[in-house]
Amino acid sequence: MHAHACRFVEISLLCLLAGACGADSAAPDGAADSSPALLDAVTRDAATLDAGQPDAGQPDAGAPEAALPDTTSPDLPPPVCGDGVINGKETCDKAQLGGQSCATLGFDNGALKCKGDCTFDTAACFSVLDSAGIALTTGQTSQEFPRVAWDGANFLVVWEDGYAVRGARVSTAGVVLDKTPFFIRPYQVGKSEAGNPKLACDGAGCLVVWWDNRGGTVDIYGNRVTQAGAVLDDTGFAISSAAGDQFNPAVAFDGTRYVVAWDDKRSGSKPDIYAARVSTSGAVLDKAGIAVCAAADGQFIPAVAGGSKGFLVAWTDQRASIKGDIYAARVSGAGSVLDPGGVAVAADARAEEGAAVAWDGANFLVVWQHDHYPNVWDVRGARFSPAGKLIDTSSVGVCTDPLNQHSPALAFDGARYQVVWSGWYANKAYDIAGARISVGGQVEPQSQTVIASTPENQLVPAVAAGGGKLLVVWQDKRSGAIKNDIYAARLGQ
Repeated sequence: MHAHACRFVEISLLCLLAGACGADSAAPDGAADSSPALLDAVTRDAATLDAGQPDAGQPDAGAPEAALPDTTSPDLPPPVCGDGVINGKETCDKAQLGGQSCATLGFDNGALKCKGDCTFDTAACFSVLDSAGIALTTGQTSQEFPRVAWDGANFLVVWEDGYAVRGARVSTAGVVLDKTPFFIRPYQVGKSEAGNPKLACDGAGCLVVWWDNRGGTVDIYGNRVTQAGAVLDDTGFAISSAAGDQFNPAVAFDGTRYVVAWDDKRSGSKPDIYAARVSTSGAVLDKAGIAVCAAADGQFIPAVAGGSKGFLVAWTDQRASIKGDIYAARVSGAGSVLDPGGVAVAADARAEEGAAVAWDGANFLVVWQHDHYPNVWDVRGARFSPAGKLIDTSSVGVCTDPLNQHSPALAFDGARYQVVWSGWYANKAYDIAGARISVGGQVEPQSQTVIASTPENQLVPAVAAGGGKLLVVWQDKRSGAIKNDIYAARLGQ
């Protein structure tokens, strides 16, 4: 008989003889005495075990240990993608990212997500591809007020160069295609001055606009530039030469035509907002201009964006207070002002100024600098519908760091907005920084990043999207305390 079987019988017999195997083993009153039956069962079990059949409760001493269940067996159900648990070959599942982030995957910043097939979605991850910056010009004169747009093949960057207007193209690979920047408006046309250029592109070329005093007063001029960098209109053509001065032009394209907006003093010392449409062939369609807003006190520094539903012009407005608020008005492709007098976008007790605007295919986003403490600015924004309604009646805090952020600009890349600004950070100088905004008006997590930082100031940024990249440009003092150069950096993957 097997040793364990003997032990089993011995214990069982002792229990039976004692009448109990525990303090409460006695049969209850009226119950039949089961001792003979138990003895028979024990005897049969012992005989069975002695015949060589192993006890079910004890492994045979000579048998191998039982293997653990095979969890990879094809007979078991496969891991379920979408159950919120990372299993098998899944890299992520819903909100579970396995400790990974955009940074651990090699990007600078952004929000890592999980796709429906339980693989990583890195669409919102990005990097600053040119951390040292791309020098577009390091000339002897000061270069200022850069702006950039995508021309359908490359980025075109324009800037003010000692009261001339110059430009250079940059490829999506970060190559400056025009090593010697070309003149869009040369120096000393009739011993005059020009500056503060802006531009928009139509997919085949661009329209560059600027202020120009060649006529004795300050007027608005423009010139067309092809994708090949050819300047089509000599030293430029007049878009507005009305009485008084016109300053601070802005321009956008809606898929058919351009609209140029500016602040205009034809009615007196306090400017109003005027605009004119310009064809892709360079014809000015509204020679007398369109009065977008002529409210009391001053309206100035307009911004404009265009899309399939027309244009939105935004500006700084002093009708309620000298501190300034942000107003906007729609202009149709036919040149009609759809919001006479304008709609208040931001009009609280603090100062708001320096609007910028972009179109995402469904709505506009307006951003501006907000004086949250005397002369200390943050960046805020709000969406505006093509029906003329302010969507975000409480503005979105794009960047509300305790130090100073100003001069915002933005672009839409087909999926989200990229906002950039100049901010005072740990470097004890103004750097270029940015954040991404969803079409729903939320600041995307982990999207705020410093784009350019040197011991000297970087100011007046601008940004454009195209060819799967974003190009940010700014004026940069790294080469000296007096003059500025123009630098750029790409954002992308």
